[in-house]
Amino acid sequence: MRIALIYPKIRGYDRESFGTDGYISNMSGYPPLSLAYAASIIRRAGHDALIIDANIMSLSGKEIVSRLKEFSPDLLGFTLTTPTFHGVRAWIRRIRVEVNVPVLAGGALLGLFPREVMGYQEFDYGIVGTARDSLPALLVALKEGRAPAMIPGVCLRDGDEVQVNFSVPGEEGVEDFLFPARDLLPYERYFSPFSGGGGFTAMLASCGCPFSCSYCCLAGNLCFRRLESVTAEMEECFKRYNIRNIDFYDSVFTYDKERVLRLCGAIRGLNLPFSWTARTRLDLVDGEILGAMSAAGCRMLMYGIETFHASSLRRMNRPVLSVAQIREKIRLTRRKGIAVFGFFMLGIPGETEEIMERTINLSKSIGLDFAQFTKLTPIGGTALYDMQIKASGDDYWRDYIGRGNRDDDISAAGCLIPQAALLQAVHRANIGFYFRLTQIMRILFEARSFRRLLRYARSALNMAFSRLKAGKKAGHPENMV
Repeated sequence: MRIALIYPKIRGYDRESFGTDGYISNMSGYPPLSLAYAASIIRRAGHDALIIDANIMSLSGKEIVSRLKEFSPDLLGFTLTTPTFHGVRAWIRRIRVEVNVPVLAGGALLGLFPREVMGYQEFDYGIVGTARDSLPALLVALKEGRAPAMIPGVCLRDGDEVQVNFSVPGEEGVEDFLFPARDLLPYERYFSPFSGGGGFTAMLASCGCPFSCSYCCLAGNLCFRRLESVTAEMEECFKRYNIRNIDFYDSVFTYDKERVLRLCGAIRGLNLPFSWTARTRLDLVDGEILGAMSAAGCRMLMYGIETFHASSLRRMNRPVLSVAQIREKIRLTRRKGIAVFGFFMLGIPGETEEIMERTINLSKSIGLDFAQFTKLTPIGGTALYDMQIKASGDDYWRDYIGRGNRDDDISAAGCLIPQAALLQAVHRANIGFYFRLTQIMRILFEARSFRRLLRYARSALNMAFSRLKAGKKAGHPENMV
């Protein structure tokens, strides 16, 4: 069989809830790893795969259709996320006018609302959970002309009837997959605003998260890849794809200190000039681990600081550090030659405007190189959203996915700040952080290259002025360039 996996270009999101448009637009230079992993699974099962990254290639609907007709697929595949769900549906309708083959959907959204998703005529099949076993089994059934009605992890629609077969729980991790099929991607085009010269990609050294922050849907078992697999993929990226910059997208890269020290040693053993970034928590770093990461090429760490208010942190099941402790961790990180990016949330349940303003003001005085402020949004599959349903009786996202008729926005239950004021504060916080003389001078001094300086400037301008742009909703057909 021939399967075409499509990552469409969608301008904007349907909800302001989903964060800072400028940050999102800059992060859209990341490769669609989920599709690249799916392509590896498809190939391993003996089928042909094509990835069309219409986002990074800025492909029009006509250009996508042209590539599909040349490939002549038996099946189209899409990854679904909540912010882009209705926009992807619009793209599918557009494409199937000229390439009318069945559509397969995947992504975490299927695990949350499978019946709502599969209720739409745009989708014929879906994968719930990992695609490792269910996707090959589905392809075998389709190739042989059998109905895949009883395959675990596969859902399907037959007319108006929807059948969902949940996968059998098991311990699985990223090492269950082959390396992502980067050869099917326009790998030379990907970028991060923080990457230097040379190519860029994202990578996973682990999946899942051992913690249970109330706003996060990644809580669960933390699965590690073998260190040899991680370094082998890095070496392939360097030698085959000329990639020099990597963003490790793990939730908590430094959770296991001894493992990180071994990984850093293994990366140094490659003797290749990598520059990489990672995400973690302030309470999971110390001088030894930061020194090892710096020596192995780490150039930025992204910390989830969220707020400086102890009660707010406890409400979200986050560790509580004093402002002095936070400053010291940031100072230590920067002293090791690693830049610091801080994530902050506004609109936490119980927070007042006074508490929110304190977070905004303190963020400018703790030594951060970069920051991102977003509105806290209860998303499906989180404890925060469960509390939201209990408090309001309104299953907002099920209604949004299932009927698509929610024009209102959503804030966390218990948020004491009006929606309009909250969105204005997010915008003001991003402008206030980046457009300070001290911050501008820091970026000018530390950019190291003109190319990186341009990326920093573009990122700051996009984040600062994104709300001033005339936006269109993601699901509107006129948004499909």
